Amino acid sequence: MDPDQSAVLWRSSWLSGFSCLYALYQNKLDWAPFSALVFFTSLNHWKDYRPGSWEQQLDMVCVSISLTHHLIVAYYTELYIPYYTLISIAACCYPVSYYYYFKNDIWTSTYYHCALHVIATIANLLLYST
Repeated sequence: MDPDQSAVLWRSSWLSGFSCLYALYQNKLDWAPFSALVFFTSLNHWKDYRPGSWEQQLDMVCVSISLTHHLIVAYYTELYIPYYTLISIAACCYPVSYYYYFKNDIWTSTYYHCALHVIATIANLLLYST
């Protein structure tokens, strides 16, 4: 992956910061730390992309923990169906991104991963509005 592509993903990672701020604005004080965790680990990972690095592994673990938390708490809200729908669409972008990455079509992979960031952020904003 070129620095240009990791820079695009670094910039799209800033979206999770908006999720965190919106969670705080909505007084979702128990949910905001999960968005903050993803925000900081994603920025750290994409600032200097290195496959298999500890930064990548930490980011993936933090995203998994945050996603698990959000999936559980979303079930108890009135917007769980739209949230699950959006987060499922976002999750589908991940294997597609990997597919193109291993086909050496790095820009298409980058765009799918950015789509994951955008759609997951929209899902989180929806969830935090409950």
